[in-house]
Amino acid sequence: MAASDEDQLPAGSLTEWVTLIKEQVTTDNTGLGETDITHQKVWSFRASVKEEDGRELISNYSATAVSRYTIKCRYRDDVSEKSLIEWDGKKLNVSRVSVIGRKKGLKILATEVR
Repeated sequence: MAASDEDQLPAGSLTEWVTLIKEQVTTDNTGLGETDITHQKVWSFRASVKEEDGRELISNYSATAVSRYTIKCRYRDDVSEKSLIEWDGKKLNVSRVSVIGRKKGLKILATEVR
């Protein structure tokens, strides 16, 4: 049985540089229990990036532009739905991560909200 194009990671297709950004939660030491959320760049990697569609959402009487992207890269186990990806000056929120093949690669669905 042949794999579909969705499950492929063709040679030469990883032409873009993207950066994985992870959320870091720290608690202060003053005893008040306040938390501080920061974002830290973890690693940069080669990937294929494809814009799937763009649309506008109406919320609170204003329009917000939303673009969806599919990102494919080599397999890593530290990408999750809490991650951000930076590509071409854009910050993308990871919405879904699925494994391609037997840990051959990752297919990441992400959205950019402008």
